[in-house]
Amino acid sequence: MPLLMLSIGEQTTPLEDVARIIHHAVTHYSDTELNVAVSSLADPATREHKVDELMAVYEKAYGDFPHDRVHSTMRVYLNNERLEDQAEVVRPGQTPVSRWMDRCFDCFAPTVGAYVLPTSLMKQDGCWYSCAAFNVPEKLAFGNLLRERARDVLARANDSAYIARVRAGRGLKALHEVVPPSYTTKTPCTSFCDSCALLIDQHDAITGEKTGHTSAAVIPAASLLTRVQPTGTAR
Repeated sequence: MPLLMLSIGEQTTPLEDVARIIHHAVTHYSDTELNVAVSSLADPATREHKVDELMAVYEKAYGDFPHDRVHSTMRVYLNNERLEDQAEVVRPGQTPVSRWMDRCFDCFAPTVGAYVLPTSLMKQDGCWYSCAAFNVPEKLAFGNLLRERARDVLARANDSAYIARVRAGRGLKALHEVVPPSYTTKTPCTSFCDSCALLIDQHDAITGEKTGHTSAAVIPAASLLTRVQPTGTAR
């Protein structure tokens, strides 16, 4: 089932627009057709969550907030202060690929909660990705749902050797079978998504396969009727 996940942490999208999206989703689709989720971030100083403000904005415009349709995850980001007797923390930039890849399937659980772990993402331009991370590697794009049939886009993902290995092995740890430890234990990176991008490159280089698909850009018909003159005016 598709999941529409909205982040209102440090985003600048007006809450009125977020409320309108939620209202459209819950009034046009049933709970068996579409899941809706809101991830909110609280101000560490006040502990006030934006989701409370969002609910107020929604109820002013549309009436009762649809609590039975919207899954909500609330978090507070705080600075991590070390105690005197604590061991030195391993900074992200020094963390090897091997440590990231062993935990990639766990990275969403604290953020989106236990109700459903999203496994795909469609960006606003229609590009569809086989992972739902906000920083998803571009090579996990398999087409554009606004310009192609969904069955064609999904077929590409289902035919991907990289995706098949990740699915079968429940995460990036499955790539231990392909990418040698001489690379994964000695190559540092800063995140789950960075490690995934590096592993895709290594996987494709070793296996000779190609992961991902880039859809051809569509040129608006109106632009074909316009040509620019030397003076810069259009005719």
